[in-house]
Amino acid sequence: MTDIAKRADASIGALYRFFPNKLSIAQALRGHYTKQFHVRWAPLKAEVKHMTVAGLAERLIIAMADFVDSYPAFLVLLEVSASTQGSATIRRDLLRRVEGLILARSPRITRAKASRFAIVTLNIMGTLAHVYAGASQRERPVYVNEFKILLARYLEARIGNGAVARGRKKDEDILAAC
Repeated sequence: MTDIAKRADASIGALYRFFPNKLSIAQALRGHYTKQFHVRWAPLKAEVKHMTVAGLAERLIIAMADFVDSYPAFLVLLEVSASTQGSATIRRDLLRRVEGLILARSPRITRAKASRFAIVTLNIMGTLAHVYAGASQRERPVYVNEFKILLARYLEARIGNGAVARGRKKDEDILAAC
């Protein structure tokens, strides 16, 4: 707790007044990060119906990279096992959100398929987050582009049949630019 207080530029007494232990700090951070995901991803739900598949993949990958840039401790908190199951709660929330995006983009697929596609999508995004966090500043954009291609190809194969004909050309252009 002393190290946390030093890094926060706060007194140890002030830290203990709000957080009795490290677990309470982790819970507060998880709550904060979950709210930030809600704020950042809210516009996607309304926009996804009009996006190409590559556009959706690009937005998801960029959102993950931006989140890791903004909140580098997020990945550490997801890995830490805690009695509160906070990590599982965040993962369930993300799964529901991605599943909702997939269903909004391709309403004819079943919820079971959307859930399966969301699980794969989140694992791709999670892998990006770890690779991105460990990469140098110079390498990060390269990995972002690689993961855009990966996720776009996967989603195109799974939900791309609902793509608007004019959107296919845009998808190809985005993928070619990567």
